Amino acid sequence: MMTEIEFTGFKKKRAPTAIAGIEMLKKGCTATKYSRSGKPRLATFRLSSDESTLSWDAGRYSLAGPVKMYKGERRNVKITEILELLIGMDSKVFALYKDIVGEAAVENAHISLSLVLLGNLPSTPTMEGDESSRAPVESRETLDISFDNEENFGLWVAALRALMYETEPMFFSAYAFPASPINFSALESLRSKAPTDASRFELFRDFILYMETYKIWQYIAVVWGINVVGWGILCGLLIFGWTGIEPYAPDEWGQNYTIDGKVLTYGVDYTDYRFSALDYFNAVLQVLTGLFTYVTLLTLPWRLSNGHHLWLSSRSHEVGCDFYGRKSEGMWWNISVEARKKIVAYALLNSLFTLLNQLCHIIWHSYKSSNDPLEGLLPTILTFIAGLVCGIRSGYLQTKSENEVKKAYPGRFPPTKLDYEVDKLKKRWVRWKVRQEVARDIGFIRSHRQSSDLGASEVAASEDEGGGFRGASTASTTSSLASGNDNGTLQGRVHTRVEVHPECVQVEQQQQTSSERIDLGPSPKKDSSRASKVAHAIRVLPGRISVTGGRRVNGPRV
Repeated sequence: MMTEIEFTGFKKKRAPTAIAGIEMLKKGCTATKYSRSGKPRLATFRLSSDESTLSWDAGRYSLAGPVKMYKGERRNVKITEILELLIGMDSKVFALYKDIVGEAAVENAHISLSLVLLGNLPSTPTMEGDESSRAPVESRETLDISFDNEENFGLWVAALRALMYETEPMFFSAYAFPASPINFSALESLRSKAPTDASRFELFRDFILYMETYKIWQYIAVVWGINVVGWGILCGLLIFGWTGIEPYAPDEWGQNYTIDGKVLTYGVDYTDYRFSALDYFNAVLQVLTGLFTYVTLLTLPWRLSNGHHLWLSSRSHEVGCDFYGRKSEGMWWNISVEARKKIVAYALLNSLFTLLNQLCHIIWHSYKSSNDPLEGLLPTILTFIAGLVCGIRSGYLQTKSENEVKKAYPGRFPPTKLDYEVDKLKKRWVRWKVRQEVARDIGFIRSHRQSSDLGASEVAASEDEGGGFRGASTASTTSSLASGNDNGTLQGRVHTRVEVHPECVQVEQQQQTSSERIDLGPSPKKDSSRASKVAHAIRVLPGRISVTGGRRVNGPRV
């Protein structure tokens, strides 16, 4: 039997630095961990013997560990729960730490890191409301750590990057990426060592599927998508005659219907070699057919592997078992066996009819022959429709089955990448709108101060002339400055009273209850009282604006 190394030698090997870092973590390493409120404390981190879990404790004499254990909070994270590794102090926790000690007191920002965890993902519908089923560990958004020296920091980074590469995060392994030729549920199996009784066929299958996980296929998929859209638009323009290309006349059916320049006559002898709209349409249709055939060939190994696993393999294909019958947390493996069989059957039929349609376009390659009822019209149309129906049916069944699994096990599987990206875009859009409102409010305060200074100078002049009255005029305006909280929402309306004074303008903010609420997207429930801690006083002095208390606001100079 051929050994695994002969087939899996292409897998990325660990660097010496990564090996040293992993060994250090297994023995235990002390570093500074920051709590969710930004408070630092020493903790000892350890990597489990199977290299799947990173745990920590707060030291020998700390009471934090027993208290958190009593509350049911986990003091460990799985490597598969790490979405990203960030270098520096850019997380929310580090921002709170900087607020506590001040920017000048931060000295180890270059040897600090943040592990972005599943808590950063948007909540699924079952996680919203009072009956949230999200595990406590998933409410933690980041794990923030800093080090005393650059050596330990470098070993940590090398070790974590190697472990993250070898164990794809749950966020990507639970769902199929749209541009991927396989379902990413297979990554856990492909990146694990094959059992000793693996056959040559199984090892070769792993090799082919693993090759299709390379990022180059995602880049090619982007180019493929652009081509499909571009050629599809051109095809539509040709169908509706919006290209300005001369169409066929009713009595000119034989005019240059092939793309090789041949002239056929049907009662009328034509020698015009110009392509008509139908010639171009036929050429574009050939290109689109080739693009769809490429995708079919790319996904065929995954579909055939599942067909072999479900109908021909002696390995267990029960719910939760991968190609080798091992337990897996991938979304695909947790779909019922009956549903998987239907999905794979329709997917294989889609591949079959798509390849037959490509064969029809090769045999009847000209426009006339492919549209002649006595030649290629029926085979071309029937194979196209059959492949399209089977593909849609397979995708529908898979989507339906995944939703059923998520409902049956709420909180077990994370949201899809599409939901995650859409949620991020919504948050950025709302933050941008709020910044625009803040900028307009500050501009109003600036212009009002200028007019107030002018009014104050007029009052002073009148006092000098006639010993008139002395006082201060007041004006009020409603500002839409919003205060943020950790729950991902911005709420509240601020009532601003501006008191005009010859020396400065005093701006007092009194937070007013508002029914309006700007939602930045669903997130795990947290303490919503942070909004009440936002600053209540902004003092505007000549040449600058300063905010006291709460979160820092970076605005234009006034």
